[in-house]
Amino acid sequence: ADAVDETVDASPSADVADDSASTASIADVADALGVSQDQVTDALSDVTQGQVAAAAAVQAGATDDQAAQIADDIDNNGASAAAAADNAGLSDDQSAQVITTVVAAADAVVPSQSDAAADAASDVGATDAQAQQIADAVDAGSSVSAAAANAGLSDEQTAQVIDQTTDAADNIADPADVAAAAAIDNGASTSQAVDIAASVDAGSSAAAAASDAGLDSDAVSDIVSQVADSADNVADPADVAADAALDNGASPDQAADVAASVDAGSSAAAAASDAGLDSDAVSDIVGQVADSSDNVADSADVAAAAAAD
Repeated sequence: ADAVDETVDASPSADVADDSASTASIADVADALGVSQDQVTDALSDVTQGQVAAAAAVQAGATDDQAAQIADDIDNNGASAAAAADNAGLSDDQSAQVITTVVAAADAVVPSQSDAAADAASDVGATDAQAQQIADAVDAGSSVSAAAANAGLSDEQTAQVIDQTTDAADNIADPADVAAAAAIDNGASTSQAVDIAASVDAGSSAAAAASDAGLDSDAVSDIVSQVADSADNVADPADVAADAALDNGASPDQAADVAASVDAGSSAAAAASDAGLDSDAVSDIVGQVADSSDNVADSADVAAAAAAD
């Protein structure tokens, strides 16, 4: 518990609890980490997903070396919490505790893209009407960059909105972890949940993974729904490309051009190259877009969730 307290206390304090945060999720995280809910809400947005997983692993009985390996695997190698826990040699029960804690933390602090975009727009001087127009457009499927431009924001304002909105999606839970946590919610054993996560990590849809693990149709439906809902908070590829362009020194005008090109169907590589960025920048932009797409729900799961709706 001391190691967990140090992990939480080491993070800068910030006001991270917003209207969309789930009190139940925060309580779950606090229980898993052995700290107070106030400590969780003060710290969650300032720690990485790897740090959350590491703290949960220590609380579940992992060694400090295992926890450090898990944090590195998630934060630096893009692993799901499930894969990182397995790679570190945790038991199924320990892995399940890490997975559910990471997913609960993401549920508590990751806003919808529309809410994040509206808040960011307000922060850069948009009117309430413009912010609402942006939120409605994003909810309807628009990229944030297109929504902000259509609402009349300048390239400079749009760039800041894109940056804040993509940052808000950084700690979204991996679909494999969401599927495993949802399976546990539906009565799956820890070994079934770990098997589901491994299958999704290997490229299976959540629906197929849950069915193969022996879960009934109601459980499969709920798991698919939770995975699809979580994926709604993934940043649009156009926004990721524009944000990555800004990270690589692009001007707001160039970032806007990159986003518009990707929105029109161009690859991120072609869009960045056409905007005049050098090969190193293009490579990094492509990498960031690819990394973000890892959190998009499988097309079979999206279709199943849409059919259920």
